[in-house]
Parts: sequence; structure tokens; C-alpha cells
Amino acid sequence: MNLDKFLGCIFGVAVGDALGMPFETMTAEQIHETVGIVDRYYSPSVNPRPFSSLKGLSLGSWTDDTQLTLATMEALIETNGRFDMDAIARKHVEAYLSPERRGWGRSTRNSCKRLSEGMSGRESGEPGGSGNGVMMKIAPLGLYTSAVPFDRIHFVEFAEMTHREPYAIVAGCVHAWMVETLARIT
Repeated sequence: MNLDKFLGCIFGVAVGDALGMPFETMTAEQIHETVGIVDRYYSPSVNPRPFSSLKGLSLGSWTDDTQLTLATMEALIETNGRFDMDAIARKHVEAYLSPERRGWGRSTRNSCKRLSEGMSGRESGEPGGSGNGVMMKIAPLGLYTSAVPFDRIHFVEFAEMTHREPYAIVAGCVHAWMVETLARIT
């Protein structure tokens, strides 16, 4: 695995998250009407309906997308690169309980609440949870499988921990597979 690709992917998650942070819940048309092309960092004040947890953030701040990407990476590091759903769930709960929690969507928030109350990651997923949360945090699994092959059913397990809507699960799995594929290109 190429370390530059690995770091570029993770930095790309953080930069993309910070660029998109002010525009949570806005459509592409609304963003274009408000700022045109997003070519720099903006304050959440440009959004007429920002999440309350984002209102006080400054330019270039990250949200739960980066927080949960890092939590997933920490779980892989903690388990010496072994896929361990319980470790991933535990790191998600730590992030959920952190005072730094900001911009969490309903599905992820509700699922992590259930995890914090002792529910298994195999049962905690939000019924009908159809947001983009899985896609936003699954990149480390794609990077991991590019270097250490494991059963891709783990992508599904990971997705179902917070989202139970098939669209969210499939989108997250395809995203992880694309990250894996791109990381392998020399």
C-alpha cells in the first residue's frame, strides 16, 4: 500500500468534510445560489438552516464525517489491523459521547445512542436510516482491504451498524470498494 495514497484519502475526507460542513442539508441548487462554486472554506452562517451543533464552528472545521473516519481507523489500529465490529462500535460510542460531537445525522446519532446503551452493532442500525453517513466514514475499510484482503461482507456489517436502508448500505459498500480499487492502482 502506498502511504501517500492512504494519507491523501484520509486528508481528502477531512478537507471535503470541512468544505461541505457549512452546506449540510442544502441542495446543490441552494449552494450554487448562495455562494456559486465552493472553492474555499465558508462559515456555517451561509446556511439558512444549519444544524445547531455546527453554528459556532469556524472556517475549515470538520464534522462527524471526519470524527467517525478517525474512529474507524483507531479501531483498526487498536486491533492490529483485524476487522473487529465490537472495537469499531466502541470507538463510535466514544465519539458519540465526546463533547466534540457536531453535525451528527439522525441515523448515526440514534444508532450510537443504542450502542452506548449496550446494544450490539449487529442490531443497532437505524431502521430506514438512509443518510450518507456510511459513505462518509467507510474509507478506512476500503484502504485496509487494499492492503490486507478480508471478506467484503464486513462492509455490509459496518454499514448496518448505523443504517438499515439498502440504499445507504449499497452506497457505502460501493464507496469502500472504489477506495480499495483506487488505492491498489500503482
